Amino acid sequence: IRGAHVAHTQAASPFPGIKSQPARVDRAALVAQQQQRVEELRTAKYQNIVDANPSINLLAGHARFKDAHTLLVKQPDGRETQLKADRVLIATGASPAIPPVPGLKE
Repeated sequence: IRGAHVAHTQAASPFPGIKSQPARVDRAALVAQQQQRVEELRTAKYQNIVDANPSINLLAGHARFKDAHTLLVKQPDGRETQLKADRVLIATGASPAIPPVPGLKE
């Protein structure tokens, strides 16, 4: 939003002494900068939670289920780690959606 505001102000300067000129926007660069900032904030947020809870171990990578109680995590360095748990919580950050399946509420 701030980038759009700056581009608009450049194209339509409210000051008579500053010449307006068309803004040249590099959308890809703006999106990349935004994604980088989001990742920085996300990392800081979750790192604080991990640091405050010594019982939480953070493992980065892509996970898949091996069976109902086992996850295989492929880490960025290529190693694969196996985790076992009684229960697994998948938290994607998305809002839940309940499909209209007949009998689901019963």
